[in-house]
Amino acid sequence: MNGVKFINEFIRAFIENYPRFRVSRWVYGDKYLAIENENYGLGFAHVDSIVKMVWRDPDNILDRLDEVDPNDLTYLIQHPNPAYKYVGHAYINSIVNSRDLVELDIGDPLDRMPSNGGTAIVVGFMVPIVRKLKELRYRVYAIEASLDTIPGDIRYRDEIYPWWSYEDLVIDADILVLSGSTISNNTIGYLLDKARHVPMKMILGPS
Repeated sequence: MNGVKFINEFIRAFIENYPRFRVSRWVYGDKYLAIENENYGLGFAHVDSIVKMVWRDPDNILDRLDEVDPNDLTYLIQHPNPAYKYVGHAYINSIVNSRDLVELDIGDPLDRMPSNGGTAIVVGFMVPIVRKLKELRYRVYAIEASLDTIPGDIRYRDEIYPWWSYEDLVIDADILVLSGSTISNNTIGYLLDKARHVPMKMILGPS
């Protein structure tokens, strides 16, 4: 399944299963976009400040999110402008993450994982996740697209591999952990397609 097909199916399922509410408040910062909807749901998305500077706001959306139809906000997740795509992610998160869910202590999903070890693949080098999995006695391989930004000693110590290593490493995986950014960069369809055999999959971190 490619990324476009995955997103199309995701949007269809979302619209069928969740009510939509208008945006009431939002903050578009340098690292995160936060949205609160009229039902008090809170949603966040990780953003790249350079994206907003380069792509700008040609449709004049970012200053009037409270006026945009909720269905249109949902479909922004497909928009070619990544600055708008972030809005779609944060909005969907605000609907799914109702205030009741935020207030309910559902715990850390990693705490529910078996601690008998195995092989874990983490796409996106998330240090706390890697450490937690190692504490649970998993052999962890991290996949990172921006490998050149990580010092060589850390790459060696934490077994961080380039993007093109994914298909070889995921073959023996027992657990696959994806960062939320795999949705915004349209790689999630490819990653899941190559991991059909992996018994446990999860998406962690801000999208």
